[in-house]
Amino acid sequence: MIAQDFFGPRLRRRARQSDESFRTRIKLELLRERSTKQALICAVADLTGRSPTVFEPGHCGDTGAYGFPLSSVNNPVLGFAYGLAGGWGNRDLPFQVFITAFRPAREAGTNGLG
Repeated sequence: MIAQDFFGPRLRRRARQSDESFRTRIKLELLRERSTKQALICAVADLTGRSPTVFEPGHCGDTGAYGFPLSSVNNPVLGFAYGLAGGWGNRDLPFQVFITAFRPAREAGTNGLG
């Protein structure tokens, strides 16, 4: 009843799911962070069991800077350098991300079935 009140038809009990497991899913959904890059990573990791790679072209932390030095005397790693790391950024793509999600790991003994 709690899941129906809070989530409507969006969160349903899975077949043969125990009360404790369903209660854990409800708590996770109630307290889940939303609308951030970290929330997106956590949601995909919860679905697949593996952490995705997320690239945001409008975020300089993901793209680096053109010709920015890799090291200095005071700080051995300041950022990325052209042609060495990161990806191409674009400030015309705010709030857009590219996600590389990985398939869940297969369970032993399933032979890839199921």
